[in-house]
Amino acid sequence: MYYYDLHCHTNLSEDSFTDIKDAVNVAKKRGLDGIAPTNHNKKYDGSLLIDGIQIIPAIEVTVEGESHLLAYFVKEDISKRDNFENIIKNIKNQGGYAVLAHPYRNSHGWFKKDNLDDILSVVDGVEVGNALDSKEQRDLASKLLNNDLVGTAGSDAHMSGQVGFAVVGVKERLNKENFKEVLKDAKIIIAPESDNFKMFWHLKNIIGRVKNSINGFRPLKFIFYNVIMKLYFTIKNRSLLKINFNYKNEKNI
Repeated sequence: MYYYDLHCHTNLSEDSFTDIKDAVNVAKKRGLDGIAPTNHNKKYDGSLLIDGIQIIPAIEVTVEGESHLLAYFVKEDISKRDNFENIIKNIKNQGGYAVLAHPYRNSHGWFKKDNLDDILSVVDGVEVGNALDSKEQRDLASKLLNNDLVGTAGSDAHMSGQVGFAVVGVKERLNKENFKEVLKDAKIIIAPESDNFKMFWHLKNIIGRVKNSINGFRPLKFIFYNVIMKLYFTIKNRSLLKINFNYKNEKNI
């Protein structure tokens, strides 16, 4: 079986300080075969194979109304906060796949949309295994699936030590041509270690509110991101990197 973390961030995202090579190193350590760098509104332009780890090009797009949409196998930037219809058209024109990110999360989710059924009719999948979501949120997301929608999973890592906290297990390597077909039979796996890290999400929400309040003050924003936030991430990541597991060695998966 092959294991992929289909939602993680590197330092191309404003709220992450992880170098892609650091994410790859953790992915190898934890028995992954590939990762998808889904940075906020920024496409991935690097190598598609780093030290034996497959890289799936992707973006996490901020749709009009603040919801987040994961776009896989796209090669061009997608305008953030554009309307949903234009973003879907852009993804499809690039031959990519659209997946609703963490649909039941209060922040950047989708469950409050009055036209959710219409939205589900044009996307390719739903993220049902986000490591930062609660079990209840993941269970609700799973209920959105139907014969036309696949379920995906990812750590939503903003630090390298989170990589692999949630993955899909599939029977063959993913590529642009087979992505949706192979994911139909994917196993959604949430590492138990992710339960020890829910506090990060609450803190990240606080960080987000602080960020929004100082967006107009560049000196404060610089200090916040490059001193306070970076220091917290560095300290927390040290403990995360000590968490040892390897999907290739887990007998119960």
